[in-house]
Amino acid sequence: MDQLFTVPEAAELLYTSVRFVRRLIAERRIEFVKVGRHVRIRESALIAFVIASTVAPLRSACVWLMWKAPQASWSLARPSPRRASGSSASHRRSFRLSRSTCGST
Repeated sequence: MDQLFTVPEAAELLYTSVRFVRRLIAERRIEFVKVGRHVRIRESALIAFVIASTVAPLRSACVWLMWKAPQASWSLARPSPRRASGSSASHRRSFRLSRSTCGST
């Protein structure tokens, strides 16, 4: 049987506020147990919440491209051709990143 934690104990384990844990419970984003009028959270529910909330890191090339061109859309595009007018915006290259390039689904 899993250990049952009170809301303040769960907040301490997650390094968050009690209010955040109560909001998770109210929004049904974490599994909890009602013991009479008391709310308890299983250790396995806390672990499952942390695993479900974990975000996998991007590859370093993807992070660099996203930092370099944050407004880029998620498609692969060639640099725009230079215009004969000589405007300052005409020489800018827009590199766009595809989702498949970064391995995200």
